[in-house]
Amino acid sequence: MPSQVLAAERLVITYGPLRAGVSVQDLETLVTTDEVPGSLRFYLGLAGLDPSLLRSVLSMKLGASSDFSSAASQSQRQASKAPALAVGPQRC
Repeated sequence: MPSQVLAAERLVITYGPLRAGVSVQDLETLVTTDEVPGSLRFYLGLAGLDPSLLRSVLSMKLGASSDFSSAASQSQRQASKAPALAVGPQRC
């Protein structure tokens, strides 16, 4: 039985009082090609961060125990059965 997978298209980054959305595609481009897309270049410059630092963090391999994986999977199954909540626009 195929499992349902949810994926984000944008990542919201909060840095001090600033809040911005960055596309997952731009992050993938940074990691796979070492090219810094324009939107990332702007935010990295604003934050004074080196693109190689972000690239190395995004490329890190993270491990998880089987207990953690089971708990996360169970939590996702329960969340998918919960009724949806209507959320209004957020103020920054």
